[in-house]
Amino acid sequence: MTCSEFKASVWAHALGALEPTERAELERHLAEPITHEGCQDEFERAMRTAQALSAVAPAVTPPAESWSKIEARIAGEHRTSGRRARRPAWLPWTVSLIAPAACAILLVKAWTYRNALIAQNAEISQLRGATAERDACRQELEAIKKGSQAQRAALALLELPSTQLVPISPTPGSTSPSRGTALLNMEERRAVVLISLLSPAVGKDYELWVIRAGSAVPAGILKPGGDGRALAEIDRSLLQGGRPDMFAVTVEPPGGSPTPTLPAIIAGQVKG
Repeated sequence: MTCSEFKASVWAHALGALEPTERAELERHLAEPITHEGCQDEFERAMRTAQALSAVAPAVTPPAESWSKIEARIAGEHRTSGRRARRPAWLPWTVSLIAPAACAILLVKAWTYRNALIAQNAEISQLRGATAERDACRQELEAIKKGSQAQRAALALLELPSTQLVPISPTPGSTSPSRGTALLNMEERRAVVLISLLSPAVGKDYELWVIRAGSAVPAGILKPGGDGRALAEIDRSLLQGGRPDMFAVTVEPPGGSPTPTLPAIIAGQVKG
C-alpha cells in the first residue's frame, strides 16, 4: 500500500466503513519504517473529525431491511474470480464530503461558543465597572461631613440595586474641572447629586437643573464646601413627571434663575 492509497482509505477507516483485513492493511502501512507522506497526520485528522461528527450528529437507527439490501448489492458486485469485493467507488467521495461538513459544524459551534464567551466577559467587565463606580461614589460620600440628611439619603440610595448612577462631567467647550454623580432611583422617586471640584463662585451661584423633554426645571443651589464638594437631594416632586433626560449645573446670578441664563458647565445624561 502506498501513502496515497493510505490517505484515500483512512477516512473510511475513521468512519468504520472498512473490513477487518482492510483495517489491518492500513495499520501495517502506518507501522512501516519508511518516510511517510503525512500518513500519521491524515490518520489523526480523520479520527478527530469522525469523533467530532459523532458528537454533533445524533445516532440514527436504519430500517431493518437496509442491511439486507446492502448485502444484496455487494453480492451483485462481487467478482466471480473469488477476489474480495472492492470498496464502492463512491465511498472515498462520500467521506471527502462528510469530513468538511463535520468541520463546518464544529466551526459554527466553536464560533457560537466564542461569541457567548465574549458576551459573558463583557457582562463581567460591566459588573466590575459598576461595582468600582459605586465604591468610588461611596468614598466620596464618606468624605463629606457625616450626619447630613443628604448624605444619609445618598448612602441609602447607593445600597439599592435599582439605583442608577449617572456620571456628570464637563460639557463640550467647558473648562470646568468639576465632575460628579447623580444617584437616581425612579422606584423610590428619589435622587441625590454629588459634585466634586467646584471652585468658589464669587458673586454667582451654582444652580442644579433637572431636564426633561427639553425643559429645564430648577432643582436647587449647590453650595460647595471648603473641599470643593457639594451634595444636594432633589425634591421628589420634580421626579413625579417621569425619568429625567439629564442633570445639569449652570453658573447663575446669586439666588439662581427660573431658567438657565448660561450654558451648562457640567451635565450627565440619564440612560434609559
